[in-house]
Amino acid sequence: MTLHQITFTVNFLSLMLALWLGLYLVTRNPRAPTAWLTALTLWSLGGLFINILLALSPPPVPAFRLSGLRFLFPFWPSGMFEQGANAWLQGWSVAPSIAFWHHATLLLRPGKMNAWRWTRVIMAYLVAIAAIEVQAFTQILFSVEGGDPLYLNSLHAGPLYSVFGAALIGLTVMSVINLARSAYIAPNEIIRRQLMTLLMATAVTGLIAPVSLVSSGLDLFPMPMVVMSGVLAVFVVMVGYGIARYSALVQKRTIDRDFRYSRDWGK
Repeated sequence: MTLHQITFTVNFLSLMLALWLGLYLVTRNPRAPTAWLTALTLWSLGGLFINILLALSPPPVPAFRLSGLRFLFPFWPSGMFEQGANAWLQGWSVAPSIAFWHHATLLLRPGKMNAWRWTRVIMAYLVAIAAIEVQAFTQILFSVEGGDPLYLNSLHAGPLYSVFGAALIGLTVMSVINLARSAYIAPNEIIRRQLMTLLMATAVTGLIAPVSLVSSGLDLFPMPMVVMSGVLAVFVVMVGYGIARYSALVQKRTIDRDFRYSRDWGK
């Protein structure tokens, strides 16, 4: 398989899995905030997978574009269609998914949400909103560098890249700490395994920062886009594994029990 085919396949399968897992969580736990926040995390990551797919196979430029679409899709930078295929890589920030997941990990902590926890949640969402706005209306976070969208080097880091990068790394670290503390005082082994699976998934996602820094910030060597999307795909797969194996984030049946039930019912 060529690099184009590998990149397309990884992102397409990851998108389908992220969408399906999110729907699974909210349909099994419609009243659980952690289920909705995890689903929003997965769907936000799906936006990144869509962006890469659009960059690989850009849609035709429409002859007529409604100005109101700018408010429906504020995460896409202005002048998207005029900048070429690589501009689609800027379309969705990873910041919302990190903010949603940080919120979910705080809810997984024992005890009530106190003022300090809510302050951290609000600050995380403010960072996510700022990242979206900055990227949508300026090029001081990322700009189109040109080149092949198969490589991260097609995006050039702007002057605020390190600021937002540090903030997102901090949120990821805090999410890991939240899960580690919850796992340490977990009342039984099954809950501890659930939390440890989610912790490992979160820690793997933290690799995005150094990968992006090396490619877009330092520009030391061409970095395939599939490396970044592959890291995000690992997070999606590990969350799915935690749900299927340990019933993580699910209050009722796990996925493997649903599969067995469907198989037996069909006989």
